[in-house]
Amino acid sequence: MVLAAKTDATNISTFITVVPTAKYGCECSDGSSAIASCASEPSCTMNSVYYVEVDTTAIYTPMLPWPGIPATIPLSAKVTLRAAR
Repeated sequence: MVLAAKTDATNISTFITVVPTAKYGCECSDGSSAIASCASEPSCTMNSVYYVEVDTTAIYTPMLPWPGIPATIPLSAKVTLRAAR
């Protein structure tokens, strides 16, 4: 997942350095009781699900300075994929 995020960012790498991180775990289908790496089973009243989350952060540097625009602009995104067991 980390490699896919870096590979998809190659066409913008001139202006942005992308730093992706990934994690996975289990949680209840209502989003509560998250357990990292599924070390144990969450106690749920409904079904439990697996999830994978990828967070990306980047710093964008504009090509040309412009009054009122910062020299760098922080960017971030988070994507979560859930799958039932």
